[in-house]
Amino acid sequence: MYSKNLRDPVISISRVIGMLSIVLCHSIRYYTFIPGAQYLGMFFNFGVPLFLFISGYLYGGKTIHFTPKWFFRRFVTVSLPAILFSCVVMLALAGFAQAPSLLSVLVYLLDLEGLAFLCPALDALPYAVPGLGPLWFTTVIMLCYGLLPLLQKLCSAGRKSISPKVILITAMLGFPVCAVLNRFFVFSYFLVFILGYLSGHIFLLDQVRTRWFYIHSLAFLIAVGGRLLLHRYADNSVFYNAYIPCSQFVISTWFLTAIACLNVVKPEYVRKAAASWWIQAFDRSSFYVYLTHAVFCTGIFNLYDKLSPLAATVPFLLAIALSSLLLRMISETLKKKLC
Repeated sequence: MYSKNLRDPVISISRVIGMLSIVLCHSIRYYTFIPGAQYLGMFFNFGVPLFLFISGYLYGGKTIHFTPKWFFRRFVTVSLPAILFSCVVMLALAGFAQAPSLLSVLVYLLDLEGLAFLCPALDALPYAVPGLGPLWFTTVIMLCYGLLPLLQKLCSAGRKSISPKVILITAMLGFPVCAVLNRFFVFSYFLVFILGYLSGHIFLLDQVRTRWFYIHSLAFLIAVGGRLLLHRYADNSVFYNAYIPCSQFVISTWFLTAIACLNVVKPEYVRKAAASWWIQAFDRSSFYVYLTHAVFCTGIFNLYDKLSPLAATVPFLLAIALSSLLLRMISETLKKKLC
């Protein structure tokens, strides 16, 4: 048995899968020669829910003393890299194209991009900078961290505490409720984080059983098949918008369940894979890859606009690798000095 407090193989491999799915989600549309490329992009959008679920899970088994210092460390770890990268992109944009507006500068310097998901009025404002769209995640995850004191209190040991299983069922029922609100279906991301936290509070990943995998696999097939059918016959309907976050949750957690189940049946394979240099490297850089990758497939820095898809593949990957590595080095240096 391994502890959730340590970097474990299931989490490491799952984070790498989540990172790769996000990169593929944003770039696969350029590879039009691949059959069904338009549907693959829709399938690969499970990466963010997987990241949120893992983040919640890792805190579910911990008792944290929520001090201002703790929240500052979260800010330095999550928000500061996003702010640094947005500054570099906006400076480059000012030098090679058109300077971003003052509103754009304020939004990204204050790490408020994610608020557009919560308030449609903000989303209507002309603040967006091409390539920085994924930075909404840092706003949302910081808000999720703000929920942790309440979640810890609700799940603390004691007769008066609410059962995590009851909250788990309630949260799962909340998916369609949030999604039916259409523009506000982003609240489902908070539910994914809560579900991850409650799952981490209830059980360890090495308690996953084979029958769970079979049940989850059936749900996975239903989620994928239903998503394709609804996309074809009921695209942009209220029901389709309600179905999207539900299917994303099922698909993302299926990968986690599959790896956890394999780790129970064949732990030597999973741990050997997790110990490989490339899994460890991608795992440590997964967050920074998420922050940087979109710049090179959207906007004026879009490599696919300048080269054919096949010719752009290697430069695209190299640009992501170099930019994420540099951002990681700078961010970790600042974290050591500030924290």
